[in-house]
Amino acid sequence: DGIDKLYTDLEFSKYVDSGTNVTYSYNDPVASTVAGKRYRRTSVSGPASGYTVSGANTITGNYVAQYQLTLAITAGVPSGLSNITGGTNGTYYDESTNLNLSANAIVPETATKRWRFTNWTGDVSGSPNSTNPVSVTMDQPRSITANYIIQWLLTFAQTGIGSDTGANTVVTVNSSPKVKVDLPFSDWFDDGSTVTYSYEGTVNTSSPTKRYRRDSVSGIASGSTVTAASTITGNYVTQWKLTFAQSGIGSDTGTNTVVTVGASPKSMAVLPFEDWFDDGATVTYSYEALVNTNPASAKRYRRDSVSGIASGTAVHAGSTITGNYVTQWQLTFTASGLPIGIASNTGANTVVTVNAANKTAGQLAFSDWYDNGTNVSYVYSTPISTDPPSSTQYELTNGGSLPSSPINVTSAQTITGIYSVNNYTIHYLAPIDESTLSIYRLNTGKNGRVIPVKVQIYKNGVPVETGTVLMRVMGSNCAADDGNSLVEEYADAGSSNGNTNLFRWNAGTPGFWIYNLDTKALGLATNNCYRLDVYLNSYTGPTAIKLSSSIFALFKPVK
Repeated sequence: DGIDKLYTDLEFSKYVDSGTNVTYSYNDPVASTVAGKRYRRTSVSGPASGYTVSGANTITGNYVAQYQLTLAITAGVPSGLSNITGGTNGTYYDESTNLNLSANAIVPETATKRWRFTNWTGDVSGSPNSTNPVSVTMDQPRSITANYIIQWLLTFAQTGIGSDTGANTVVTVNSSPKVKVDLPFSDWFDDGSTVTYSYEGTVNTSSPTKRYRRDSVSGIASGSTVTAASTITGNYVTQWKLTFAQSGIGSDTGTNTVVTVGASPKSMAVLPFEDWFDDGATVTYSYEALVNTNPASAKRYRRDSVSGIASGTAVHAGSTITGNYVTQWQLTFTASGLPIGIASNTGANTVVTVNAANKTAGQLAFSDWYDNGTNVSYVYSTPISTDPPSSTQYELTNGGSLPSSPINVTSAQTITGIYSVNNYTIHYLAPIDESTLSIYRLNTGKNGRVIPVKVQIYKNGVPVETGTVLMRVMGSNCAADDGNSLVEEYADAGSSNGNTNLFRWNAGTPGFWIYNLDTKALGLATNNCYRLDVYLNSYTGPTAIKLSSSIFALFKPVK
């Protein structure tokens, strides 16, 4: 009859004349008053539309409920809902249909930005549900959202490290260590997450003398919040190990400095000392020329050489720098029995000669250092006169007991020359009267005549009957002075003296020394005073003895 029938009109019955042609149409789908729900016609039982009535019939439209699936995805995800499979947005599904919704786990956007699936929310069990794919039974209208989060690519790289670090860690990213061959290493980090990493301060190599030192790190800092892609680079420089060593020094130098590296002093106890230097850096160091024992003693160590790269050199390889030392011993040469130091009375006269170097009493005690095992030659002088000459002389008494020269030096030694004092005295015999420093007697004689000068000489009270005895005539002030003007040293007029300045020995009981003073030959001035001095050995020099130091003779020629 052309009238629509609602669900509430059914069942609907009608009498139709036999032979009538009946047409009908069941709607498909049939909307529901419930949003997202409808009914799908599955079949019609009974005669098909357009049949001729020939009897009573029941015609039934068979329906199944359908529910709509509404899908959504985080805004900004490239290609949107095409990333979801297993169901279609807006589609109605028969009641109890099971769907397996699957979202792409990763959705790339650029080379350094992507989206990561996190969970489903909405009409899913256990929302938010991170199961992917997720099973959904269409027993109600369902609105489901696939949620994504942005991820950023962080790349961890390095500069400066070679291929010689093997399995040694360069950087640790979120507790995961990475070696050189892993780098550059890239990983994705959720937007807003925190990245933690640590580049090693130093990275060792297969060589014990080479490593790499972290100089800087570029890129976002460890502990930062990730909001963009970044490359993080650990920048390294090559370092070389320098070892500072020594040879020859014992354990007796205590805290005394052996080598200073840069401005840092190092004692024997910390050697060998190792330190690392950047490639191309300049190393400065200084080994002490001499290292004393501690406490100080007569032993020390002398720097003989330094092996290894020189101070001030640019470092381009590992090296061992060694200060090579030899032991030195102190030898001291001194004397007893004669004044030494500032009290010396022997002046420029040599007391001891050490390795061809003459040393006076004023330079004693003399000490010098000698390498272990070297030979040192020395000789003590004897006799030694005062300077200027006097009637005192010193004679070595222990020459036979001194260490043999040369000395092979293997320890510290003090070598002492022991001297005795020889006191010389003189007496003038007639016709000459002698003077002393407190009482003087002026001898006179005809000018132009030969005056015999006779003397007796004693060494420590013992007569001296051999040797070289010399006359010296000096101008005088007629008092007990030393004389102030040399007249003549060669004044003997006697043929037996050969016209020399020498006394001759006259044997007898007692014997004496005689010298013939020729006043005419000397051209002595009448009424002037002269001092007649007598010397033994020579007038000057290390063995000269002035016999007439405290006993002497004054002579005045007269008409």
